[in-house]
Amino acid sequence: MMVTENGSMHFADYLSVYRDDGEDSWDRHAVVRSKQRVSIDERFDLGRSHLFSPSLTEFADHRHVADLGPEAIARVRWGRLSDYLLRTERVEIEIVNRALALLLTGFDLPRASKADLLKIYTDEGYHVLMMSEFGYELQEVTGFKLVRRTFQDLNDLVSEVNRFSGDDAWLAATTCAIVTETLISGTLRKAADEKVFGPVRAILSDHARDESYHHASFSRLAKSLIPCLSRRELEVVEYVAPIALHNFLTPDLKNICEDLTSVGLADSQIEEVTGSLVDPIRSHAALLSASVATLCAQNRGNGAERTVPMRIPGSGSRCGHSHIFGVSQRDVP
Repeated sequence: MMVTENGSMHFADYLSVYRDDGEDSWDRHAVVRSKQRVSIDERFDLGRSHLFSPSLTEFADHRHVADLGPEAIARVRWGRLSDYLLRTERVEIEIVNRALALLLTGFDLPRASKADLLKIYTDEGYHVLMMSEFGYELQEVTGFKLVRRTFQDLNDLVSEVNRFSGDDAWLAATTCAIVTETLISGTLRKAADEKVFGPVRAILSDHARDESYHHASFSRLAKSLIPCLSRRELEVVEYVAPIALHNFLTPDLKNICEDLTSVGLADSQIEEVTGSLVDPIRSHAALLSASVATLCAQNRGNGAERTVPMRIPGSGSRCGHSHIFGVSQRDVP
């Protein structure tokens, strides 16, 4: 590993994602430092805007839902937004900031990497406040109540990560955080489209703005981290990464079905609505597993590339180069 006898951790060639022409740009770019918190100063019109991206919630436009009218469509999309707000709170606290806390308190980090991780930790804490306050305000504007759920899939993921202890705890948590920050960046780019209610679009855009830097930082962290891991440590990554990928790529059909039931659809109708979701998403997950489910590391002994295949649960795929742990991700935004 990259830990020295005095407990310091070396991130070879790590460059701050917040350096702009030699100056620290975090104060200019971070939402917590540069922008007022999003407030809602306009009325929500059921017929003119959406509470979540139509491209990510096409099932809400299914004829069975559409036949119930615009309020039913809005309520179904509200369920996706509610899940996003409440799940984000937990992901930031239980996954991302837990990983950062283990890195920040467990190692003597170089100044550049420590500063970036502290900035990300601050951003993520602010995101929790931002989502929480926005959710309460949005309830008042729309008349819809936040749907507080157990998020059993997230509970299962956190349990899998937390089963590691000692020297493996930080690595398991960091692996999960790297996957999370990568996938959420892609989702947020799709979520904030022009058809979405203005304040919702604004908070999604703010979140995406910060997460693009976080993704860049975690990508650089991974590039420095992976080549230095031992065979046993790589096994931790190989175990956690596919579970995290599968967790974030699998739709929560249980919650979607609950939302469809709440607007009055019968079980047979719900099967029709969600049937259009399942196959395309499974195909997408299989394709993604082929491109991101392989961990590539450089063999320190002879410089040859070492490929470690990782199987995504349920996909059966074992090929492709990692866009999460590799060098192909777009770096600083």
